[in-house]
Amino acid sequence: MTEDLFRREVLDARKEQWLGTVRLTSSRLGWPMAIVAAAAVLALLLVLAFGSYARKERVQGRLIPADGLPSVAAPAKGVVARVLVREGQPVRRGQDLLELSSDLDAPQLPGGLSAAIGAELERKRTRLQADLADLRQGEGQRAAALRAKIASLSQQRAAAEQRHRLRDAQAASARAMLERVRPLEKQQIVSAVQIQGYENAALEAEASAQASRQEQLDIEQTLAAARAELQVLPLDTGLRRSEIERTLADVSQERARNRVEGGLRLRAPRAGTVAGLGVAAGDAVVQGQRLLTLIPQGSALRAELWVPSRAAGALRVGTRVAMRFHAFPYQRYGQRYGRVVELSGSALPAQEIQARSGIRLDAPAYRAVIALDPGSGALPLRATMTLDADLLLERRRLYQFLLDPLRAGAGAAP
Repeated sequence: MTEDLFRREVLDARKEQWLGTVRLTSSRLGWPMAIVAAAAVLALLLVLAFGSYARKERVQGRLIPADGLPSVAAPAKGVVARVLVREGQPVRRGQDLLELSSDLDAPQLPGGLSAAIGAELERKRTRLQADLADLRQGEGQRAAALRAKIASLSQQRAAAEQRHRLRDAQAASARAMLERVRPLEKQQIVSAVQIQGYENAALEAEASAQASRQEQLDIEQTLAAARAELQVLPLDTGLRRSEIERTLADVSQERARNRVEGGLRLRAPRAGTVAGLGVAAGDAVVQGQRLLTLIPQGSALRAELWVPSRAAGALRVGTRVAMRFHAFPYQRYGQRYGRVVELSGSALPAQEIQARSGIRLDAPAYRAVIALDPGSGALPLRATMTLDADLLLERRRLYQFLLDPLRAGAGAAP
């Protein structure tokens, strides 16, 4: 009956009390570790949201003056006879730099082969100039003679026309006389012999008129030929003059070539400082070989970089560039910066780049000119110093970098 005094739940709970109670204990590091994990997740989200990365391209280049780096090359094969300047010497425009000689040895000719050829070319040029002067003088004389001939023929034509009119009138008069006396023969007033005489007179007058007409036509034909000759005289003389002048030009070219082959003095194309003097007296040179370089005075230095095609698409005027000069290790002197101020529109072949700057590349590249920041002047930089540069092509957020593959896949999906 006592069991009815309590609820069944109470009785069931008392039956399980002998098993004891369960207690869950918590570690002391639980909350700190949870806070650290939450902070790490938050930091990762912040990095993905606000972090960025820059795409760079490392290229090679050298320093050049802003006004260019003119080189003096050998115009022809020869031997350096004299070097008139020294390394680092300032020169003015037009100043003599070197003397080249390539005259062939010809002991039997006084002055050498080049002098003999030059004398012969000079004589030929003198003869041609005399022929040209004679042609001009002869043209005037011939034109004057033709004008005089035309005037004389015009007078002869007028006289022939007058004679023809007179003889034509005589022939008409003789024919009229014959017609008047012919009826008198039937009346036996005029004999047949007299009639024959009148007929002969009429025929002679007709022949004389025909002869005067032929004379008039001959004079007119000669006059037309003289006028045509006077008209084409300038053209004929011009053709002969052009031929002589063309021959004179060829002779002048041969003289210039002979002077180059015999000896040549090279002059400075502009004012500057001699650099890269790589020849001495007695050295043999070939056509197109660089002999020295002129560094323009007072010209600021700029970096000339050669950019491959994979980086040229993202490169723009104003792009930031970090440079490391080989002469000044960046571990000690750090990097120098600049910005792109000029970018070529087409790529140059690797062979041309090597011939121009000495930098060897495996593929065509674009030329970029970099203006150095003012802080770069602290280093004693010199023209033609080589360098490596990092082009800062693109800066993007990290989350964009992660989402790009998804966007690309979505764009490629049909």
